[in-house]
Amino acid sequence: MASFQIPSGVSGLYLTLTYTVGDYDINANTTPVTVSLALTHGGLSVGAGTDDCKVWIGSQSYSWTGPDIYSSGGTVNLGSKVFTVPHNADGTWSGTIGGSYRLNIRYAGTYIGTIGGEQNGISLPTIPRASSFSIGNITIGASNTVTINRASGSFTHKLTLTLGSQSLTIENAGATATVTPPMNWCNGITSSVAASGTLRVETYNGTQKIGETSGSVTLLVPASVVPTVTATAELIDGFQNLYLQGRSKVKIVSTGTGAYGSTIKSYSVSGAGYSGNGATYTTGLLNVTGDVNFTVMVVDSRGRTGTA
Repeated sequence: MASFQIPSGVSGLYLTLTYTVGDYDINANTTPVTVSLALTHGGLSVGAGTDDCKVWIGSQSYSWTGPDIYSSGGTVNLGSKVFTVPHNADGTWSGTIGGSYRLNIRYAGTYIGTIGGEQNGISLPTIPRASSFSIGNITIGASNTVTINRASGSFTHKLTLTLGSQSLTIENAGATATVTPPMNWCNGITSSVAASGTLRVETYNGTQKIGETSGSVTLLVPASVVPTVTATAELIDGFQNLYLQGRSKVKIVSTGTGAYGSTIKSYSVSGAGYSGNGATYTTGLLNVTGDVNFTVMVVDSRGRTGTA
């Protein structure tokens, strides 16, 4: 309970406005506030007027007819009103509370019209609303932990992770949740190793949704997702299926396969002192003896490599 005085400009005559804040309603996002008005005077004889009392809070107001006053002095309770105050979406509220009383009389030789006043910047307790969350990069196919900062321990959450047309939903999460995007989500990331998705966290108090928070998250294609390649060697200008130094060549024929939707962008071949590009590559004359190793490397549309 809090109160403040509203002076009339004449000593001994003033209003006292008292406001009492009740328990907030989380689901409705409102708070009941009782605003009361009292008049302190040194002796009055005033009959009740019409709508001569008024109180307000924020944009809400209430007017009523006050009581008859026939007293040698003291404090007279003029009445009160219970307001249901709606809060902002984030659960906050601040504003003005005020009151007035119309007295068309002379008091202590001074004409008194309406005594009125207000206080600005009054804040009500913040009502717990939508929870916030934090998470690092999300690796597809792995267990990723979402930390949820909830304003009340009784709140539960529904999480929805989306990447393009793919979505993953987790129900009844508390302070943490684990999201594990399936590996086939990699099919939606074919030109890089990362993409931007969205994580939405809806906050519930029981069955009542009271808010939601969403933000961008980065999804990563795991490092294990790489292209593969197979290659065969074909003898060119051999003798009885043998390679001859200084006479024979070798043709390397390669076949690369992307992983989870990626495509092969390039082939490179190296060995025996030669190097070149292409799925089919033929060396010059082989001027080496013994076992000869060739390496084939492919690069896919994600920039990942595979070798054989």
